[in-house]
Amino acid sequence: MTPSLLSSIPAIVLVTALTANPTNAAVSNTSAAHATFGTITSKPGECVIGDPNTYITPKDLKWIWDNRMQEVTTYNNWILDHIVHNKGSINYCVRWDSDKKLTKEIAAKLQPMLTRQHAAWNHWLIGYNCWPYDEIKVNVVGVAVKDASLLGFTDDTLGKIYAGDLDKDGSPQCPENCYRSVDGSPGGWSESSGCKGEPFDISLWPKQGLG
Repeated sequence: MTPSLLSSIPAIVLVTALTANPTNAAVSNTSAAHATFGTITSKPGECVIGDPNTYITPKDLKWIWDNRMQEVTTYNNWILDHIVHNKGSINYCVRWDSDKKLTKEIAAKLQPMLTRQHAAWNHWLIGYNCWPYDEIKVNVVGVAVKDASLLGFTDDTLGKIYAGDLDKDGSPQCPENCYRSVDGSPGGWSESSGCKGEPFDISLWPKQGLG
């Protein structure tokens, strides 16, 4: 149900950015700080793309694409798809899968943590191949718990509180009709008008005993 970090936007773009150092001046669609673009192969006026010029060669990159990533584009429910659909934002549901109480102090740290993670990841995409978002806005719109007594607050610190909605394994979940995903419905995205809170794109799932 929960999308992964890669996207239907070719994953090779991210790999290229991660392995590049500058040799040519590049003109991109942003003035924000961004990673280097490698050896620029695009023409003036085109979206900036380039070949990696450190760590791996273009030949290595092509092998990775042909043998590992080519089929990624057949799936269109990755995190990047949600970010593009939401015009630069993404909504999280927190599934507090623990018998220990979630304090307000800890809860208040989750959204900033997610924002930092997305910013560090987005740094490698800013300006490359006309990627349009210099910043990813992260919203926490709901928290799911087995019982409301496991929360050290009753306000909307983490959005709407969902208590007692459990999956088949007994773990708390935000309502399925609040999950926003690509499906066969008109427009390609699931219907979430029945959601009593805000729809979410992905879950953050702190689980007791994990790791």
